[in-house]
Amino acid sequence: MIRLIPILAGAMLAAGAARGAEDSPLLKAVAGRQTAEVRGLLDSGADPNVAGTAGDTPLLAAARLGEQGVVRLLLNHGAKATTRRPNGETALHAAVESGSAGTLKLLLDEGLNANAVEESGGQSPLHYVAAEGRTEMVPILVDGGAVVDLASKSGVTPLWLAAKNGHFDTVRALLAADADADPSGPDQLRPMHMAARAGDAETLKALIDAEADVNSKTSDGSTPLHLAVSGNHEAAVKLLLARGARRDLKDAKGQTPLDIAKERQFAALVAILSAP
Repeated sequence: MIRLIPILAGAMLAAGAARGAEDSPLLKAVAGRQTAEVRGLLDSGADPNVAGTAGDTPLLAAARLGEQGVVRLLLNHGAKATTRRPNGETALHAAVESGSAGTLKLLLDEGLNANAVEESGGQSPLHYVAAEGRTEMVPILVDGGAVVDLASKSGVTPLWLAAKNGHFDTVRALLAADADADPSGPDQLRPMHMAARAGDAETLKALIDAEADVNSKTSDGSTPLHLAVSGNHEAAVKLLLARGARRDLKDAKGQTPLDIAKERQFAALVAILSAP
């Protein structure tokens, strides 16, 4: 028979008691978006801080649904804004997932820590914003005290994560908030590489203006110019060349950007790269 260490067993029993055997009527009403019933239950003395079987309190559930009015109602009846889910996510993380900028701002106005991180990846609400591409939430979190270059457990910043997921509007919003333009992640990938691979000339310009290295290399030796050529992105190639990209640099295979253009028969790029 497997026996629990007494301390662990006590913690598990306490957690089970705190959550209850099933979701409360209040939590069910929040999940069903039944605002009138939520108000009636609260006025009747329902405890707004009892977590359900999944670990969500009514406030966390309301934030995840983006129900700004219900969140305010719960707060007015004593709900604790600082309660977290079992994985460490805060109500701010939940509000970001809902896409409700109003809910996010309301919770920040309650004094929640904009830099609180969840447990598995060490990501802040701003990381969630970057991953989901919720550009309109960037200034809200920054105004609420979010650190734009906070690194996750894997060492990536929100800007790097936004670029990785192809949310280049969010990348530019983070740059406007003075985020570091040249963070490196796995395989030495930088936002410059990801924008070049996508052919996003506008973001490349913004990154270079913010002093990102136009000739940085990935772990396989590819520069932004290599990647822009590989994708046949003519506008990006022209911009990179105009802003100082070196056409003589070789990747791990010994290829220059011109070699790649010739191999893939990108005639327009061959002409551009061959010109003096």
